[in-house]
Amino acid sequence: MTFNLTFSFFTYIKIDLDSLQQFAVNPVDFETDSRIIINPSIGRTANITVQREKSTGKYVVRKINKNSVPLTVFMREVKLLATIKHPAIVPFVGFSQANNYHNFNAIYTLFIDGGSLHDAIVHCEKGEVDLNQWDPTHKLIIAFGMAAALEHIHSHRWVHRDFKPANVLLDRYLRPYVCDFGSSKDENPGIPILQSMCMSTPTIMAPELFTNNRNVNRRPHQNNNNNNFNNNQNPQLYNQNNNIQYMNQELPSNIQNNQNLNQNNSNFQNNSNFQNNNNAYQNNNNAQNNEYMTDDDFLYDSKLDVYAYGVTLFEMFTFSIPYQNWSFMEVMSFVLEGKRPPIPRYVENHWKELIEQCWAQDPNDRPTFHQILEKLNQKPYLNGTINIEMFNEYKKVVAPKDLLEKEEMIKINPIAYNAVKPLNALMNSAIDGDAVSQLNLGIIYFEGNRVEQCLETAIHYFQPVANQVLTKDNENLVSTAELYLGLCNKMLEPPNYDVAGQYFRRARNHGQVAASYHLAELMYNGKIRIGSNDDVIKLYEYAADNGNVNAQIKFASIFYYGRLNQVPNKMKAMKYFKMASDQADPKMMFFWGHYNEYGINIPQNIHEGIRLLKLAAETGNKDAQYTYAFHLFNAIYLEKNDTLALEYFTKAASKNHKLATTFCAAMLDSSQHEHAAQFMYKAFSFKEPIGVGLYGIQLLKQNRKIEAISPLDYSAQRGCIHAMLALGKICENDQKFENATKYYENAALHCHFLDTCCHCTPTPMPAYKCEKCAMIICRGCAKQCHKNHPITFIGEKILLDCQCGSRGIQQCSSCYTRRPVFQHMFYCKTCEDSVRVGSSNDKWICRTCAMKCHVGHQIIDGGIQMSICYCEKCIKPNATNIPQSEGQCL
Repeated sequence: MTFNLTFSFFTYIKIDLDSLQQFAVNPVDFETDSRIIINPSIGRTANITVQREKSTGKYVVRKINKNSVPLTVFMREVKLLATIKHPAIVPFVGFSQANNYHNFNAIYTLFIDGGSLHDAIVHCEKGEVDLNQWDPTHKLIIAFGMAAALEHIHSHRWVHRDFKPANVLLDRYLRPYVCDFGSSKDENPGIPILQSMCMSTPTIMAPELFTNNRNVNRRPHQNNNNNNFNNNQNPQLYNQNNNIQYMNQELPSNIQNNQNLNQNNSNFQNNSNFQNNNNAYQNNNNAQNNEYMTDDDFLYDSKLDVYAYGVTLFEMFTFSIPYQNWSFMEVMSFVLEGKRPPIPRYVENHWKELIEQCWAQDPNDRPTFHQILEKLNQKPYLNGTINIEMFNEYKKVVAPKDLLEKEEMIKINPIAYNAVKPLNALMNSAIDGDAVSQLNLGIIYFEGNRVEQCLETAIHYFQPVANQVLTKDNENLVSTAELYLGLCNKMLEPPNYDVAGQYFRRARNHGQVAASYHLAELMYNGKIRIGSNDDVIKLYEYAADNGNVNAQIKFASIFYYGRLNQVPNKMKAMKYFKMASDQADPKMMFFWGHYNEYGINIPQNIHEGIRLLKLAAETGNKDAQYTYAFHLFNAIYLEKNDTLALEYFTKAASKNHKLATTFCAAMLDSSQHEHAAQFMYKAFSFKEPIGVGLYGIQLLKQNRKIEAISPLDYSAQRGCIHAMLALGKICENDQKFENATKYYENAALHCHFLDTCCHCTPTPMPAYKCEKCAMIICRGCAKQCHKNHPITFIGEKILLDCQCGSRGIQQCSSCYTRRPVFQHMFYCKTCEDSVRVGSSNDKWICRTCAMKCHVGHQIIDGGIQMSICYCEKCIKPNATNIPQSEGQCL
């Protein structure tokens, strides 16, 4: 049994599954050891656990990809680990495939007990490691071992493509082991390059990757689609969670206040065209994939690993991670201009030269790993600070045979060496007047990295850099200091907005795109005087056109709402919203995905909407995580997957998303009561209506009826059907309480609001069968619409599709309550286009109004929204005016 797959950039590889069966293992032969905790940063795209083999007691690491990975991709990594063994590659134990007993594909490798190189760098950066142990000999061994492993991989014509410190494990002796060979993916040319790479690590990406053109500097007869970026962009200000601070920017109200329950309805389930398109998208294999990798192809792709190796050396020798808190666009612009992070003076010249050679702009100027190994095996790398005996012992184990055969033994007496903390080295260099060190120290005090944040100290270090005489060589350094001085003065207590504005102007004039945005913000918010609204618009537009995501969002919002006396221009607004989404901004991918899914202001593109929704969820936007989970749970354009839905509900809940917290409580209630109780109490503390109602229902189960009434009443008044039914049952069973009818009426009414949709929460709903009408119905409809019919209780169901409620309501639904409720909403494009300038134009209408009041109009299905009907064409009755007829549906 064989099949073909692609690796790296269209490498053609044939895998023989039968030959790999010798490495198959049984998951039941291993047990999880919860005492050993894996750093969460390692498991971003996979579930990583330490397991103990029962028969031998040997510890292994099991990796299960979090998202569905094609079998070909999984087996590619198995193939590499099984066939390319090396002392500096993590030892392969085996693999297991999904079957009737285990629904996952897993890879098992030997447990390396020293953590990752990334962990070590972070600990060193924070001063949490004895740096005397982190001496030149161990650094050389790590550098040599990494290069030897990658040279071995390349000698078998494979390319890693995701080499970085997090994918280098260290044992207790600080010996390196390269790992994680499953990250390379084929690229879809129809997807914006930043979205295709947003789950990767931008710090290791070579400039040719950012161009989305693998033929750069290699095949002059083919078109070069390289994007030009003429304006340098420097780090934006991020919050503690590495999310962009949006400075209270406004998005269209239906996104900004998103409480969507994008509910399942009939046309969701029967959209075969989308399913076909989705399958075609997932299975698309371009004809060019079916080529063997030529020598030119391989040489080109292998230089990506060399670039990443150079960045890894930079991190190891400076104990710092480059481009921290930069966006993709900012890194891309910086790298494409040939710029790299400045290397501090304390890094020895020979290491500095090697780093610069490895991250050279032209791939042809980068050395091969065999050349790197030859460099590391001679002076000046083998000098008086190196323990030659220790290095040679390691080299004999990992070096290529031909290197060992031709080497000349160099005898140098090792000497004691005391490593100097990088922060001290920076301070000494800053005192000596080194501008790079002064700038870096200023950033450290500005961010509070390794030291307590102190804006005054940051200003002290930024000031001399900003006051330098401007030249072509130091323009980026000076303008960066000016930008940070503007930010410092803006953040001081009390703020000095005038001084901040002066520095932002200087930085803007010296090419800092971010400064243009921050200057516009000061003007927009009235912090400094402005000449005219046009001045503000031009500043936002300049920053937006040069890739500043914050400016793109703000500029789009201005024209969406017609702010600053601008005539509303939705076409222009949509252009800039899309630009922000194309830069892989999570919030904007969610927003643009929503507009695509429902066709709001743009042609409907369900496939693109779901793709962006998933991508935004994967990159950490909590609203996207909740909405994606909701789609999975309710099978909206996606195959139902409760396990994955719970995972994303949990992620959103960890970021305090209120509805996600409630859904976690409901989904876990039947199996993990203690865990569910934690989520339920959290939802109760948020005063999330459904969560408060579920809390009240739990009190009822504990026979605490009096305590339950208050939260149930709070929840029922805010549209929770479960709370209405619970209160109805209390009143029905205890005559001292009020009449149950009003609660059942209200529950039935809300059920009819859902019309073609089912009850969407994970909480079970009592289900009944009306023998007369031959319908499966909910309790509210059973007690109200069918109260004189023969009714049979048939059990509790999750996602109950009440056939009575699916008929909808004959009048305007939320007009009766005059408050937002979860209901099936629509959007009238015809009326929206004709509204007067400056009016609120994000108005939803109910299903009845869409069918009766807006006949012949262009209507867009908006799914389930927490909203109210804004139809201006009908009279809004009160709830008491609902026409009732005994034994009939509403």
